[in-house]
Amino acid sequence: MKKIKIPEILRYLSCTVVITIISWGSYALFVDKAELSVFLSNLLSWLIATLSAFFINKLWVFQSYRFERKIFLKEFATFISSRILSGVLEICGVPLLEKVGFDKPFYILADKIHITLKFFYTDGIYSKIAMGIIVLILNYVFAKFFVFRKKKK
Repeated sequence: MKKIKIPEILRYLSCTVVITIISWGSYALFVDKAELSVFLSNLLSWLIATLSAFFINKLWVFQSYRFERKIFLKEFATFISSRILSGVLEICGVPLLEKVGFDKPFYILADKIHITLKFFYTDGIYSKIAMGIIVLILNYVFAKFFVFRKKKK
């Protein structure tokens, strides 16, 4: 039986779906159930998603199975550093976009097409989606070319 090889970009995109669900789900819980601010909810959801993303990216996406202390710590430190850069962009960008009214047209659209699911009316959710797309692209570039780069043979 032939083993099917899934291209790296497809593994990354599937990983992104899982991490996005973790991020948005925890964000919505923090805002709606814990009644935390948009800023704090976004920060906490980012922390949870980033820790999850490291292990999923390491093992599934970039298939880096080396766990020697030096290599693991270098990958972890580089990954966290790159995610801090993109995280600062997201953590500051989401409340900024929300503050300037980025979400309002989407709330109006959701209302016009009769979406009743409360998630689509969560404060700042469309700002979070927009920043998520930008961060997704940045994170792939960072991970591929700086964190889990393959040594040329």
